[in-house]
Amino acid sequence: TIWRDWTNKRGIMAALWHWGMPSNDGSTYTCTPGSAPEETSFSPSAIFDPSSAGYREMIRRIDQIATWMKPLQAARVPILWRPLHEAQGNWSDANPGNDWHKAWFWWGIEGPEAFVELWRVMYDRMVNYHGLTNLIWVYNSGDSMKWYPGDEFVDVVAFDFYNQTLSSMHGWYDFFQKNYPGKIYAISEFGNMPKVSDIWADGQYWSFLIPWWDNARTSQPGSSAFNSTDHNNANIDYWKDALEQDFIITRDELPNFR
Repeated sequence: TIWRDWTNKRGIMAALWHWGMPSNDGSTYTCTPGSAPEETSFSPSAIFDPSSAGYREMIRRIDQIATWMKPLQAARVPILWRPLHEAQGNWSDANPGNDWHKAWFWWGIEGPEAFVELWRVMYDRMVNYHGLTNLIWVYNSGDSMKWYPGDEFVDVVAFDFYNQTLSSMHGWYDFFQKNYPGKIYAISEFGNMPKVSDIWADGQYWSFLIPWWDNARTSQPGSSAFNSTDHNNANIDYWKDALEQDFIITRDELPNFR
């Protein structure tokens, strides 16, 4: 399997759950909330009612994911687990749910209370019911602490950076240090941001970073596409800079976790 091959090479597993619910016309699955046929009207607030069909459906799907993860636990494989990502979307304290200030995934569309409860129920179900102890829980932060599930339910606090300047990234790093003291900070997605060497020199010590991937380009090392400098997310010049830094840890420097 892919995960076994990767971990045998000392790679670290990271998993994102892009959780789709049935669309309103029942023809496909989607994360996008709304009333259109191709969107979903699924209500995350069902998590407050254990007797509801919505609650049972969420538990069923959490159980399914937990079952898939159990072989990795048996193989002693740790997973950077980032569920319910980017929940806050464009929601803000000043404009909660008004106009364009809304979540763009269904798990955040009804605000922070339902999201926090869903996160905590998922945590309890996976950790305490299913006994998964190999999960490193990565919370995808926004600018409001109302969405934070709580220190006991989160190991890593992360942000997704796209088209950011060094100054704007520093502002987020300061926000994390102020509001999440003692947590590990990470860049869970990025595209078109400053070089790693500049970020580190600026005093931003993110634990890991994951580019928004271009599989067609990166699956063929040595190809002209792979060596292109016009890739928006992380071109070849970005990677050359990253791999030249002493603080970047490569697979050959990692211990054998298994």
